[in-house]
Amino acid sequence: MSPVREQKKEKTRQRLIRAAWELFCTQGVAETTVAQITERAMVGTGTFYNYFKTKVHALSAHLDERIRQAIGNYHAHPQPEDPIDAIEDVFRHVFEVVEAEKRLLREAMAYFFKRDQSFDEEFEKADLLIMRLIADVIENAQAQNRMNPDMDPMVAAMTVYSVYMFGWMAYLMDYYPDVETTLAANRGLLMTLYHGLKGGVQ
Repeated sequence: MSPVREQKKEKTRQRLIRAAWELFCTQGVAETTVAQITERAMVGTGTFYNYFKTKVHALSAHLDERIRQAIGNYHAHPQPEDPIDAIEDVFRHVFEVVEAEKRLLREAMAYFFKRDQSFDEEFEKADLLIMRLIADVIENAQAQNRMNPDMDPMVAAMTVYSVYMFGWMAYLMDYYPDVETTLAANRGLLMTLYHGLKGGVQ
């Protein structure tokens, strides 16, 4: 495919994502239809399905871009040397970037649960981006002999991620009032996990 055609496809995709996001913000996920999204994006209804399986996939694409922004923000600043602080910093950037999407994320979860569909499947791309970054932090700690070198970094990252997602879900449900409270609540769990990740490393 020519570069010009690739650019045209990407512009169409971005218009669809932006149109979906604007409609989700103004009238909610459940009330928004694919026809409304394509009308706002000024493309045919069938065009939508060339890019996204469902309207929530368009929301997922928006979230994916926001997560990439958070990762970019993380890399743009000096990373803490302590692996616990570094992992916490990853999630601080992620939580702060998606905080504006808190209401929509909660609504999207309810939308999926009511229909007995998998919320995780739709957002697994964003999950993997975060887990890969945590795995990089763990690998760096292993290279510095600060974590057990025998463990698989990605498996460890998945475990760490599950700890933070528990806290994030509590935050989405307003159990925690803000990002810093959420991070503080998770830190105790992470410290307990860290002692296991260190293994015999002193």
